[in-house]
Formats: sequence, structure tokens, C-alpha cells
Amino acid sequence: MAPRLLIDVNVILDVAGEREPHRESSQKILSMIEEKKAHGFVSAISYPILYYLLQRDIGHGSAREFLTVLSELMSIVPTDKAVLERAVSVETNDYEDAIQTASAEACRADFIVTRDAGGYRKSSVKAITPSEYLASFPV
Repeated sequence: MAPRLLIDVNVILDVAGEREPHRESSQKILSMIEEKKAHGFVSAISYPILYYLLQRDIGHGSAREFLTVLSELMSIVPTDKAVLERAVSVETNDYEDAIQTASAEACRADFIVTRDAGGYRKSSVKAITPSEYLASFPV
């Protein structure tokens, strides 16, 4: 069975913004999802964050186009009442990370793929960087 990966905002931004030196490993994760070697999830809360950051760098039209393609690639985890209520109880100082954790639980993710694994130390779902994931689970 393909692993279930919740992809954090920073990994997606690495690809969209071609942010080096992280772009290559983040792109490999998204390619695994595209090739159905993993099932990719993204929290609905990520979309306004991604749009806001992308439109500043690549413009309104390109940001919308990128998010449309992302929606075709990934399953979107709803940010509903249950996710928000669970996020309040997650032990972290970053509420957005708490929502990501609750979203990972909701979609039964095996991992949260993020470049901020330290922010998820107390997460019930193991957080792993793209490079760590690729080293542990070669493509």
C-alpha cells in the first residue's frame, strides 16, 4: 500500500518558488505522489497561505494556476470543526502546525513531510524532512 503523506506548506513552496537547496528533494516527493508511489494530502488551511505567498512572488494568475494543479495532484483534508477542535489540544506554540497535525491525523497520514520537523516534536504523526523521507524510503 502506498504511504500516506501530509505535505506541509514549506515543501510545496520549495517546488513552486524553486527554493534552493531544497527544491530537488521536495520535487521528488511531489513526483512520487504524481507517480502514485505515495498518496499525497494537503490541509485546506494551506491553500490561503500558499496563495498569499505565491501571488507575491509569481503573480495572481500563476499562483491560481499552481494551486489548481496542486488540487489535481493531492487530496485536500478539510479544515472542519473536528480538525480545529483537535488542533487546540495539540501541544505546540504554532497553531498552524497544530492544524497540520490534526489534518494528518484526520487523513490517517503515515508522515508529515516538512522542512520544519522540529516544530512537530510532540505530533502524534511522525514529521520527516523530504531528504530524510527519500533516504529512508528510496524511490
